[in-house]
Amino acid sequence: MKTVAKRAGFPNDKILSSIETFANTSSGSIPNTLVNEYGENDSAEILKFLCCGFGVGLSWAAVELDLSPSQILPLIHTDEWFDDGLPEE
Repeated sequence: MKTVAKRAGFPNDKILSSIETFANTSSGSIPNTLVNEYGENDSAEILKFLCCGFGVGLSWAAVELDLSPSQILPLIHTDEWFDDGLPEE
């Protein structure tokens, strides 16, 4: 990511990453990073995001988003888990 950012001319302080917190969460990496960085922020200021992802088989995508931090829900931490993937009734 740092190499791509450098070649694209983005300063390091504009690059968000949460790999140290969540590891590689595949398709959840971008939303996890946004929630981790802005989920507790209720600012109405509109921010511009350029989100780029790449994965297995050289799949890739990019999107430009205009979001306010108030639109990003907070991260909920829990210790709950289910043996069979379904909640108990």
